[in-house]
Amino acid sequence: MAAPLHDRNIASTDALMTAVHDWLTGISFTNPWTDNGIDTGTNVAGLSIGNLFVQFSWTGAQIDMSQSTATSATAVFDSETGNVGFNSEVVFPATVTSAELWGFANDSATATDRYAHFVVEFNKDGRYIHFGFGQIAAADKFWSWTGGAYKYGGEWTEATVGWQPWNTSHRFLLDGLHTSTGSTANIATMRLTGVAGQDATSLWSIFTLATPSTVEAIDDDAGNPLSALFGGSRFGPWLSLASFQRQSTNNAAIHLMPIVVAYRDDTLTYMPLGRMSDTRIANIGNIQPKDQITFDGDTWQFFPWAQKLTLTSDGSVPASRNAGVAYKVFT
Repeated sequence: MAAPLHDRNIASTDALMTAVHDWLTGISFTNPWTDNGIDTGTNVAGLSIGNLFVQFSWTGAQIDMSQSTATSATAVFDSETGNVGFNSEVVFPATVTSAELWGFANDSATATDRYAHFVVEFNKDGRYIHFGFGQIAAADKFWSWTGGAYKYGGEWTEATVGWQPWNTSHRFLLDGLHTSTGSTANIATMRLTGVAGQDATSLWSIFTLATPSTVEAIDDDAGNPLSALFGGSRFGPWLSLASFQRQSTNNAAIHLMPIVVAYRDDTLTYMPLGRMSDTRIANIGNIQPKDQITFDGDTWQFFPWAQKLTLTSDGSVPASRNAGVAYKVFT
């Protein structure tokens, strides 16, 4: 497995993307991550793993991510096109000037097991943002599911709705409880194949609270209908209240909850498909941001969803209280 990325000297969004690019393309194993040929010198870049291609374009305070099944010759900021047709965004509060960056990757020799998850502490001021892409590993899939490619972005907002874990205006970790904002129609897209009940021509799906018949009225760029996924880090077949159980003060137990993906058919019947590889959500009430904790032989690093603060009465301070994310750390 790949040693994590940690860079404390990110002076711009361009430097952030350069660090991401150099780390992934520099990982050495049988079939490395590859640059898909887009020029990083013009604020566009692309990486591929197996059958997943992710293109990036960026400005000083925003990164756009576009997912497709083939390399595109160009990427245009805020209007990328791919086989999915929707871009995910990473939106910072302002221009990046002194951020800290972490990266966690599975560098499996099997391309369809790989992922890359990133956390940025915006200008080292206690505000965090998460984004990533990859494919759910075979060991984390249920049944005979053959899909599992994904990407996700996130955003910061200083509006009164804030970054509450239950708020629907932000985008995070394969999350079905999301409201479309602007040109971004989804927080994540995922390759979905080999699942009973889906349209036979559909290779892509989006996370939604709508029924599949409603979602499939939307086509990807190739004219194929999209299928519906359900679940993620806040919503799904399991109550979200169980996701953030506080550790016991008697035994210091840490509850790491899997981020489950499910398919939902028109009869509102749910079929769990798998879980995010090496990523969990947890209550960090007794844990400080960036802490690493080892138990059961695995080391996990903990981060807030946004910032570990209590919301003000009017919601004007973006905060995520004790809602946290844990990433498995490999050395």
